[in-house]
Amino acid sequence: MAPSRPAAATALALCLAAACLSAASASPIYTGPSSFIGDLGNTTAFPPIELDGATLRLATANEVYGLGLAGMSALHITLAPCTILQPHTHPHSEFIFTIKGSVTHSIPYYNMTLTEVKENTEKDVGNPGFAVFPPSHLHVTQNEGCTPAELIAVFNVPAVGLQFFPYTEAYLPANTVESYFGGKLDNNALWKPVGTAKLAGCKCNRRMAA
Repeated sequence: MAPSRPAAATALALCLAAACLSAASASPIYTGPSSFIGDLGNTTAFPPIELDGATLRLATANEVYGLGLAGMSALHITLAPCTILQPHTHPHSEFIFTIKGSVTHSIPYYNMTLTEVKENTEKDVGNPGFAVFPPSHLHVTQNEGCTPAELIAVFNVPAVGLQFFPYTEAYLPANTVESYFGGKLDNNALWKPVGTAKLAGCKCNRRMAA
Protein backbone atom coordinates (compact mmCIF):
# COMPACT_ATOMS: atom_id res chain seq x y z
CA MET A 1 0.00 0.00 0.00
CA ALA A 2 1.30 3.45 -0.86
CA PRO A 3 1.61 6.00 1.98
CA SER A 4 -1.53 8.03 2.67
CA ARG A 5 -1.64 11.61 1.44
CA PRO A 6 -1.46 13.17 4.96
CA ALA A 7 1.43 10.91 5.89
CA ALA A 8 3.10 11.63 2.59
CA ALA A 9 2.72 15.36 3.05
CA THR A 10 4.13 15.21 6.58
CA ALA A 11 7.07 13.04 5.61
CA LEU A 12 7.83 15.17 2.60
CA ALA A 13 7.76 18.33 4.70
CA LEU A 14 10.21 16.77 7.14
CA CYS A 15 12.47 15.70 4.30
CA LEU A 16 12.46 19.12 2.73
CA ALA A 17 13.26 20.78 6.03
CA ALA A 18 16.03 18.31 6.87
CA ALA A 19 17.65 18.53 3.48
CA CYS A 20 17.01 22.28 3.09
CA LEU A 21 15.52 21.87 -0.34
CA SER A 22 12.94 24.58 0.03
CA ALA A 23 13.96 28.17 -0.55
CA ALA A 24 12.70 31.11 1.42
CA SER A 25 10.48 33.46 -0.52
CA ALA A 26 12.35 36.63 0.43
CA SER A 27 15.86 37.16 -0.90
CA PRO A 28 18.44 38.96 1.27
CA ILE A 29 19.63 42.43 0.45
CA TYR A 30 23.08 43.96 0.69
CA THR A 31 23.91 44.67 4.34
CA GLY A 32 27.67 45.17 4.32
CA PRO A 33 30.48 42.64 4.91
CA SER A 34 28.10 39.86 6.00
CA SER A 35 26.69 39.88 2.49
CA PHE A 36 29.96 38.36 1.28
CA ILE A 37 31.83 37.12 4.37
CA GLY A 38 30.43 34.73 6.96
CA ASP A 39 30.97 31.90 9.43
CA LEU A 40 29.11 28.61 9.05
CA GLY A 41 29.66 28.08 12.76
CA ASN A 42 27.28 30.98 13.43
CA THR A 43 24.20 29.02 14.48
CA THR A 44 21.99 32.10 14.33
CA ALA A 45 22.78 32.87 10.70
CA PHE A 46 23.11 29.19 9.72
CA PRO A 47 20.92 27.02 12.00
CA PRO A 48 22.31 23.48 12.13
CA ILE A 49 20.25 20.65 10.70
CA GLU A 50 20.62 17.70 13.06
CA LEU A 51 20.35 14.20 11.62
CA ASP A 52 21.22 10.90 13.29
CA GLY A 53 25.01 10.93 13.13
CA ALA A 54 25.38 14.10 11.07
CA THR A 55 25.12 17.86 11.43
CA LEU A 56 24.56 20.00 8.33
CA ARG A 57 24.99 23.76 7.95
CA LEU A 58 23.76 25.14 4.66
CA ALA A 59 24.55 28.50 3.07
CA THR A 60 22.41 29.51 0.10
CA ALA A 61 21.36 32.70 -1.63
CA ASN A 62 18.57 32.92 0.94
CA GLU A 63 21.10 33.50 3.71
CA VAL A 64 24.02 35.16 1.92
CA TYR A 65 23.48 37.98 -0.58
CA GLY A 66 26.78 37.30 -2.35
CA LEU A 67 25.87 33.68 -3.08
CA GLY A 68 22.95 34.88 -5.17
CA LEU A 69 25.29 37.04 -7.23
CA ALA A 70 27.77 34.18 -7.57
CA GLY A 71 25.13 31.55 -8.35
CA MET A 72 26.60 29.25 -5.69
CA SER A 73 25.76 27.55 -2.40
CA ALA A 74 27.72 25.55 0.17
CA LEU A 75 27.17 22.90 2.82
CA HIS A 76 29.28 22.11 5.89
CA ILE A 77 28.94 18.48 6.99
CA THR A 78 30.02 16.87 10.25
CA LEU A 79 29.74 13.09 9.90
CA ALA A 80 29.98 10.87 12.98
CA PRO A 81 31.99 7.62 12.97
CA CYS A 82 30.32 4.67 11.27
CA THR A 83 27.70 6.88 9.61
CA ILE A 84 26.63 6.98 5.98
CA LEU A 85 24.92 9.84 4.14
CA GLN A 86 21.99 8.19 2.41
CA PRO A 87 22.59 7.62 -1.35
CA HIS A 88 21.27 10.57 -3.34
CA THR A 89 21.52 12.62 -6.50
CA HIS A 90 21.50 16.34 -7.28
CA PRO A 91 20.15 18.06 -10.40
CA HIS A 92 23.40 20.04 -10.36
CA SER A 93 27.12 19.47 -9.83
CA GLU A 94 28.84 19.12 -6.45
CA PHE A 95 32.48 19.55 -5.43
CA ILE A 96 33.12 18.22 -1.92
CA PHE A 97 36.39 18.24 -0.01
CA THR A 98 37.50 16.91 3.36
CA ILE A 99 38.73 19.35 5.98
CA LYS A 100 39.02 16.97 8.95
CA GLY A 101 39.22 13.20 9.38
CA SER A 102 38.65 10.95 6.39
CA VAL A 103 35.72 9.47 4.47
CA THR A 104 34.89 7.03 1.71
CA HIS A 105 33.29 8.43 -1.44
CA SER A 106 31.48 6.26 -4.00
CA ILE A 107 29.95 7.23 -7.35
CA PRO A 108 28.75 4.78 -10.03
CA TYR A 109 29.53 6.31 -13.42
CA TYR A 110 27.34 5.24 -16.32
CA ASN A 111 29.86 6.33 -18.99
CA MET A 112 27.14 7.83 -21.21
CA THR A 113 25.66 4.38 -21.83
CA LEU A 114 22.68 2.37 -20.59
CA THR A 115 24.56 -0.55 -19.06
CA GLU A 116 28.30 0.14 -18.82
CA VAL A 117 28.30 1.36 -15.24
CA LYS A 118 31.72 1.89 -13.71
CA GLU A 119 32.49 1.67 -9.99
CA ASN A 120 34.39 4.58 -8.50
CA THR A 121 35.11 4.22 -4.79
CA GLU A 122 37.99 5.75 -2.86
CA LYS A 123 38.56 5.08 0.84
CA ASP A 124 40.27 7.27 3.42
CA VAL A 125 39.89 10.53 1.54
CA GLY A 126 41.36 13.02 4.01
CA ASN A 127 42.37 16.66 3.93
CA PRO A 128 42.84 18.01 1.23
CA GLY A 129 41.13 15.19 -0.69
CA PHE A 130 38.00 15.84 -2.72
CA ALA A 131 35.28 14.28 -4.88
CA VAL A 132 33.36 15.57 -7.90
CA PHE A 133 29.75 14.51 -8.40
CA PRO A 134 28.28 15.46 -11.82
CA PRO A 135 24.56 16.27 -12.13
CA SER A 136 22.14 13.36 -11.61
CA HIS A 137 24.87 10.87 -10.65
CA LEU A 138 24.08 8.66 -7.66
CA HIS A 139 26.70 9.10 -4.94
CA VAL A 140 27.32 8.41 -1.28
CA THR A 141 29.76 9.49 1.43
CA GLN A 142 30.47 7.45 4.54
CA ASN A 143 32.75 7.66 7.57
CA GLU A 144 34.37 4.34 8.44
CA GLY A 145 36.79 5.95 10.88
CA CYS A 146 36.63 6.27 14.66
CA THR A 147 36.62 10.08 14.70
CA PRO A 148 34.15 12.59 13.23
CA ALA A 149 34.81 13.81 9.71
CA GLU A 150 34.15 17.32 8.45
CA LEU A 151 33.52 18.24 4.84
CA ILE A 152 32.62 21.27 2.75
CA ALA A 153 30.46 20.78 -0.34
CA VAL A 154 30.17 23.55 -2.94
CA PHE A 155 27.36 23.66 -5.50
CA ASN A 156 27.07 25.64 -8.74
CA VAL A 157 23.52 26.78 -7.93
CA PRO A 158 22.20 29.34 -5.41
CA ALA A 159 19.95 26.76 -3.71
CA VAL A 160 20.60 23.04 -3.23
CA GLY A 161 18.26 20.32 -4.53
CA LEU A 162 18.50 16.58 -3.99
CA GLN A 163 16.68 13.25 -4.12
CA PHE A 164 17.29 10.56 -1.51
CA PHE A 165 17.26 6.90 -2.53
CA PRO A 166 15.46 4.65 -1.89
CA TYR A 167 13.12 7.20 -0.27
CA THR A 168 11.99 8.74 -3.56
CA GLU A 169 11.03 5.29 -4.87
CA ALA A 170 8.23 5.30 -2.28
CA TYR A 171 6.38 7.65 -4.65
CA LEU A 172 6.15 4.94 -7.32
CA PRO A 173 3.02 2.76 -7.74
CA ALA A 174 2.80 0.02 -5.10
CA ASN A 175 2.86 -2.82 -7.62
CA THR A 176 5.94 -1.29 -9.25
CA VAL A 177 7.84 -1.31 -5.96
CA GLU A 178 6.65 -4.81 -5.09
CA SER A 179 7.69 -6.13 -8.49
CA TYR A 180 11.05 -4.41 -8.53
CA PHE A 181 12.10 -5.60 -5.07
CA GLY A 182 10.72 -9.11 -5.51
CA GLY A 183 8.04 -8.65 -2.87
CA LYS A 184 10.62 -8.05 -0.10
CA LEU A 185 9.91 -4.32 0.22
CA ASP A 186 6.81 -2.18 -0.11
CA ASN A 187 6.26 1.58 -0.31
CA ASN A 188 5.98 1.99 3.45
CA ALA A 189 9.33 0.26 3.95
CA LEU A 190 10.92 2.85 1.67
CA TRP A 191 9.16 5.79 3.30
CA LYS A 192 12.01 6.78 5.60
CA PRO A 193 13.52 10.15 4.64
CA VAL A 194 16.14 9.89 7.40
CA GLY A 195 19.14 11.18 5.44
CA THR A 196 21.66 9.03 7.34
CA ALA A 197 22.16 5.46 8.50
CA LYS A 198 24.59 3.48 10.62
CA LEU A 199 27.24 1.88 8.46
CA ALA A 200 27.13 -1.93 8.41
CA GLY A 201 30.52 -3.61 8.75
CA CYS A 202 32.16 -0.35 9.77
CA LYS A 203 35.95 -0.52 9.90
CA CYS A 204 36.00 1.32 13.21
CA ASN A 205 33.61 -1.18 14.82
CA ARG A 206 35.77 -4.07 13.62
CA ARG A 207 38.86 -2.38 15.05
CA MET A 208 37.20 -1.78 18.43
CA ALA A 209 36.05 -5.42 18.60
CA ALA A 210 39.52 -6.80 17.82
